[in-house]
Amino acid sequence: MSRQLQRSLALSFALAACTNAPDEDTDAVGPDVADASDDGKADSGSTLRVRAGAMTVWVDRNARISQVNGELVMTVRGRASRTLTGAFSFVPDDAFGSARVVSTSSFEVDLRGGHEINSVLSGMPLFVDLDVATGNEPDYALRLELAPAFVKFSGSSSLNVNTFTAPIFVGKDVPDPLRYQAQVSTSATTPLSVAGAAAQVYPSRGGFAVDLTYDSVDAVLRGTGAVTFAQGSASKVATLGVRTRAIALATADAYDAWPEPTCNVDVYNCALEYQGVDLATCGSYREVSRCAYADICEVTNEAPLSLAPLGLAFVWDSALDDYRDGCSRGGSWCRLDTIEAFMLPECLAEVPTLADVVTRANALTDDQSFAGGDFASGTVLDRAGVQGTPAFSTSYSGGGPSLFQAIDAHMGAGEIQGWQYTEEVPCHNCTDFRTKLILWWPAAFRVVVLEGGHGYDS
Repeated sequence: MSRQLQRSLALSFALAACTNAPDEDTDAVGPDVADASDDGKADSGSTLRVRAGAMTVWVDRNARISQVNGELVMTVRGRASRTLTGAFSFVPDDAFGSARVVSTSSFEVDLRGGHEINSVLSGMPLFVDLDVATGNEPDYALRLELAPAFVKFSGSSSLNVNTFTAPIFVGKDVPDPLRYQAQVSTSATTPLSVAGAAAQVYPSRGGFAVDLTYDSVDAVLRGTGAVTFAQGSASKVATLGVRTRAIALATADAYDAWPEPTCNVDVYNCALEYQGVDLATCGSYREVSRCAYADICEVTNEAPLSLAPLGLAFVWDSALDDYRDGCSRGGSWCRLDTIEAFMLPECLAEVPTLADVVTRANALTDDQSFAGGDFASGTVLDRAGVQGTPAFSTSYSGGGPSLFQAIDAHMGAGEIQGWQYTEEVPCHNCTDFRTKLILWWPAAFRVVVLEGGHGYDS
């Protein structure tokens, strides 16, 4: 069923519920998009309020939890300052939940079962299209963020339980990587125990972190909701419910007002650094999960061709020494003056050619004594051709093959595209050449530039 058809059906039911219209909204016009968030305090009032365009919306802070035929149902209730003619709930790319107009200006949204409730509590925004009877904007978009939260407290003041739990990502190798993390602050260091909910407890940030799976949250919501935190003789009872964490209202389409986010590069780098350990420090469940399975090219912008220096001398130092030791062989000789390594961006705007790479490498490594020549003046080499050069064969030093193996192994031993430029230099009663050799491993995004020479007595 299409979203438009679903909306049409929802509107037909909603219109029947609209009888006496409220007075039209006469307050000052608000911005096109506005938001409000819950500060987590007990005395903050029963609703969150937001105004955009010519309408104000109030949403109950606490969702209603019930069971229908054994299925858990979470209901969010709100009201508007204008006459409502319809309501339709959805998440990005899909109808979601069930929204309805319940009076002239009030609406409700139901989420049922583990899939719908868990998806929204994990940080997925829930959108609600609200259609109004009059005004310049025929409909408004409402954005809801909900979270498991402790709504009532009793017991020791030495244990402070944060109102909201935080959805966190605990590692992509875990079958269920979502946890709802509660924070308990305490100055004592003795162990903390939890009763009334299956949880993992560990020290964290001035107290303890308490991680709950959704199954554990579901079980608590189906029961009394009471969770007891105990440390030594001190204990605190907290009642778990669901609370509206933030709301936003827009006069525009939801997809335009709140584009679907992509992986943030800082979160991506943080997740790489922590490698599955304490990923909660990197961001929320949705923020980290977007990056955990992302390709680097989805995260960073496409880059122009560039070469960044790499300090890889340790890879070939020993083999380079052996090569140089073998360069003096009676009537012939060789030398290898420098080996430099560079990294290409992994996400290039265009796939470069060997000529592109050679031109850029020459620009970085050319000096006044040896310019290296343009691409057309050199010789293009495949793997066999590279191995047959004076630098890597046994023609001038027995250490050539070992030097090639040391470099190639570090690059993954994949495809090589090579280029060599050789020019003769003056030599009395002898023949002498100097050479630049540029090697590119496309799959490794790496380039190695060698400068040296070889010669023999005439």
